[in-house]
Order: sequence, then C-alpha cells, then structure tokens
Amino acid sequence: MIASDEILLWVKNIDEAAVDYSTYKSYLDSRELHRANQFYFDHLTKDYIVCRGFCKSLIAKYLNIEPCDVHFRYGKNGKPYLDHGSKVQFNITHAGRIVALAMTACIELGVDVEYHDTSVDTIKLAKHFFAVDEYRHILSTSVEHRTQAFFECWTRKEALIKATGDGLSFPLHQFVVNFGTPNEARLLHTYWDPAEATDWQLYNISIGEDYSGAIAIKAKDMKVLRM
Repeated sequence: MIASDEILLWVKNIDEAAVDYSTYKSYLDSRELHRANQFYFDHLTKDYIVCRGFCKSLIAKYLNIEPCDVHFRYGKNGKPYLDHGSKVQFNITHAGRIVALAMTACIELGVDVEYHDTSVDTIKLAKHFFAVDEYRHILSTSVEHRTQAFFECWTRKEALIKATGDGLSFPLHQFVVNFGTPNEARLLHTYWDPAEATDWQLYNISIGEDYSGAIAIKAKDMKVLRM
C-alpha cells in the first residue's frame, strides 16, 4: 500500500534492468510491442521494452495483479494513466541510461530525468523556452556550471508540465522555478495565477553528476521514498 502522503520513487540503470529483458518483453501488449518496433535503432527498441516492462512490474506489485495485466490509457497530450479504475497515479521518464518511476496513492504528479548533454546550446534554448529571470540566471552562470544549471531548471519545469498533463504544449516561460541544491527545489511564480505557486511542491532527484531529475506534485507535505 502507498500512504496518502507518500511519493514512491524508483531510479534504475537501464543496462542493469536489461538482464530481465525477455521477462519484461512478455509484459508488453500488442500496441506496446508495435510501438517498440517503430524505433529505427535496435538499442532504442530494447530500451523502450526494458523501461516499459520494468515500470509495469513495479505498478503490478501495488495493484496486486500480474504485470501483463497492467494496461495504460493516455491523456490528450500523451500522459499515461492506469486503465483499471485504480486511483494509483504514476509517471515515467527515461534519459541516457536511467529510467525513473514515481507513484502516489491518488495525486497526479510528474517526474523528469535528463542527461547532461554538453552539446546542447543552453543559451539558445533558455532564451527560447525559459522565463526571463531563468534565462538571466543561465547567462550569469559560469560556463563550466551552465549545463548543470540548465538541466536543473529544465527538469523542474518539465516535471511540472508532466504533472498537469499539458506536456510541451504548455508555455514554459509562464512559470519560474528556482536553482540550487536538492533541498531547495521550488516553484517561485506562476504568471497565470500568482497564488498557484504555493500549491505545488518540487523535489530534486539525486542521480549523479551527469544527470538532473525532479518531481512535481500539486500537494503539500508529501515525502519522497526512494525505493
């Protein structure tokens, strides 16, 4: 069981999870297998199967059903939900060699993980997508720390729009998150309704120096349990 004030979080290296590849593949339904086969590169097909099967195995444990009986439906912007009448909410993300799953008993949430890709033009993307204050912060950050700062900001913002179910159709410059240590993750301002910023709780996910991660949930006094 998941307590009402808990967020359960699993973070797994995809290569480690891949030892159970055949088992995980057996959990996927025909739609998921079809999607897996649409990837151009074999390693992307394998990663998709491992990530999906890994998450299904964990969700099944809390639904007390078989992993192959875990089925998803999708919101208008692609956010997955359980298709079982269950109140359990979850969100999945994977980047680089990391997959993460976050679950709650009944509150929608978003989770995002990003690999620190040093080839990314952080200044250009921050200018295009971020709020003015965030962009200025990226500009003022030293070159050696700029990639980390960018992805720290990006994951917090991405986690929030995944929680709302809006995805990248929601304008990222319409809200402001902070920068800083894992214990200081916060939503600072929401331009559409300044009062709403206090309704959200953000959490940084500690993964390693090459990754940033975050969870967003529209609830207070939640605690993240790393499983």
